[in-house]
Amino acid sequence: MYEIDLYENAAGNSEIRDYLEKINGSRQRDDQKVLKKLIYQMQLLSRLGPNLTEPNAKRLKGYRYSIMELRPLPE
Repeated sequence: MYEIDLYENAAGNSEIRDYLEKINGSRQRDDQKVLKKLIYQMQLLSRLGPNLTEPNAKRLKGYRYSIMELRPLPE
């Protein structure tokens, strides 16, 4: 299993963590669908790591360390 690090700014704030917490607490059906999809994608990334390829994830270029962007697929 691979470890997933969520981006944090210098103050330790993470927009993605805040977003996940927000939709996790939501009762809206669409938010729950998005959350389920994001959790699935993150589990794939954790399991496959750098072997996860498009269309699920894309490796970002120009960074010192390997950074991957998840690309949740539409239903």
